[in-house]
Amino acid sequence: MDMEAYKTKDKKKEVVYIDKLSPDERLNLLKRAPVKYIQQLTQPTLKEQLTAVTINEKCVQYIKDPSLEVQLVAVQQNGNVIEYISHPSVEVQLAAVQQDGCAIRYIKNPSPEVQLAAVQQDGDAIEYIKHPCLEAQLVAVQQRGSAIEYIEDPYLEVQLAAVQQRGDYILYIKDPCLEIQLVAVQQSGTAIAYIDTPSLEVQLAAVQQRGSAIEYIEDPYLEVQLAAVHESGNAIKYIMVPSPEAQLAAVQQSSSYIHYIKHPIFEAELNSLKDNLSNILYISNPDNEIILAYIDIIEELYNTSADIDKNNFEYVINHHIKFKTLPIKTKIKILCLCIKLDLVDSIKTIFNRKYISYYDLDAATKVLLELL
Repeated sequence: MDMEAYKTKDKKKEVVYIDKLSPDERLNLLKRAPVKYIQQLTQPTLKEQLTAVTINEKCVQYIKDPSLEVQLVAVQQNGNVIEYISHPSVEVQLAAVQQDGCAIRYIKNPSPEVQLAAVQQDGDAIEYIKHPCLEAQLVAVQQRGSAIEYIEDPYLEVQLAAVQQRGDYILYIKDPCLEIQLVAVQQSGTAIAYIDTPSLEVQLAAVQQRGSAIEYIEDPYLEVQLAAVHESGNAIKYIMVPSPEAQLAAVQQSSSYIHYIKHPIFEAELNSLKDNLSNILYISNPDNEIILAYIDIIEELYNTSADIDKNNFEYVINHHIKFKTLPIKTKIKILCLCIKLDLVDSIKTIFNRKYISYYDLDAATKVLLELL
């Protein structure tokens, strides 16, 4: 006798043997190994079925035509075993999704009542509903706004509920209308990053909520730039080519914001220096015009006996500006200021490094005579 035939025969003997046991003996076997023995019983009684699924709900898949009671016991333990139940009733469907909302994935064409029960148990269940009703969509999104990602063509009310929670959820909405765009950026200005070609109205709403949102706007309108820096001056750093008005508005809020402007206009630089002379260090490669203005401010302070940060001035002339390339008149003005401030080391540096060459002495003399 071959081994397969032996196994088959042996298995048949075992089935016959189990069926011939007393009810109590059969129940004891089911309690010990329900999955194994429920498969071997040819006609398990209701009590045996209930015993098996109570211990292991997955036993329901091995029971032919389980009763409503057995089905309910199984899905109340684990809603996902509804997968093994053919044509479950609405009562069983509800019990399954109330235990685990995501069990709705195994229910074909669930009713609005079942959909609602599923998302009430777990908002993420909306992912497994092909055409969710309005109420189910709303419940899911109210639980967790990002659930809108799983809803194809969500209702307007649902879109609003999502972006009111968090503006960035507009990312999951295809072709949002103007109303949705405005609500989204009013909740979070940076949501504009997910809006294609936003209108002027939307741009303004975004930067009014958060000035730094201008980072996500390509070629922002002048009024948008101004609105952004009025909301937060440091928003200027996100504007590639800020308008003169935006530059002035930014440094008016804080003179140090000159640091964020790549090519500042003279008026912005000057206003920044008038507030704090140290801001010259934030101006990259200051030109002759702003250096002269810087010197004039220091001379004015000197003439009014105001405090002057000599160390800062020395650092600027020795390390920050390109002294050697300056016009002779500017060099002489700096030299004269060094003399007034008694900055001996800087005077020596100017000559030792030949910032003023002997060739320039005649011209320097004429300048000095003009200045004295």
